[in-house]
Amino acid sequence: MNFINLFKKRQDNIAQEPQFEQDIILGIPGKWDSIDAIKASIIEHSNNELTIKDNFITDSQTGQVYELDIYDYDPQMWLAFKKWSKTPLDENFLDELDTHTHTIYLVGPGGSMSLAQRISEIAVHILNAGGFGVKIETSGTAYDKSNWTTTVGINAPIALYSLYVRQMQYARTSFSYTCGMHNLGLADVSTRQTDLQIAIPAVLQFNSDRLMDNLTIKAGDQYTALDTDFLITEETTCPTADDEYYRNPWGMWLLTAK
Repeated sequence: MNFINLFKKRQDNIAQEPQFEQDIILGIPGKWDSIDAIKASIIEHSNNELTIKDNFITDSQTGQVYELDIYDYDPQMWLAFKKWSKTPLDENFLDELDTHTHTIYLVGPGGSMSLAQRISEIAVHILNAGGFGVKIETSGTAYDKSNWTTTVGINAPIALYSLYVRQMQYARTSFSYTCGMHNLGLADVSTRQTDLQIAIPAVLQFNSDRLMDNLTIKAGDQYTALDTDFLITEETTCPTADDEYYRNPWGMWLLTAK
């Protein structure tokens, strides 16, 4: 599908307005009889938190308006979930996924913890209204209903990190990097550490410290993880820089072992 029309400026009505405008796009396949049935079910299962007019959902708690785009059955949806999931998905879930009649694309502002948490909670309402799972178009991750609902319910930065961020390895090289931190309003992180048993947990620890301790970082700083000292610089070769959905306006840090 074409998301070009979905990326547009929005007024951020929630406190802690992000430095950059950043949309989050969540794809939620489910089984409904019609578009009208979708809207009625969402309202019914939202505990009076949501109203819908035309293709827009209004959050009564914040006044924020989200775009609601609905598409028909996609024969490749189950394959996308299987590819994007961080862990193997149950075959019964994939079979159920292939019975979906529509996919809802929920589009709204991200770029901060509070914004990411709220759109994630709205996705839970849609899941309760008949959705099967959530596919994050702006990070390339996917989850079944149970995993998504449980993780969102934790309501903590590290829980959002586990949903919205994945660690990638570039073309079978020693270049490892995260994708999805822009949804939370932070720069991604990369490392060219050849020992992935050090690189992967070091990046996780670095990001956890940023999330939990609000670390202020600048190029030239030093960071220590797993008894290894890393020099922090700006990554100049970002593999997601040209991707419409994955590029990070906050940039990417590079951790280099000293």
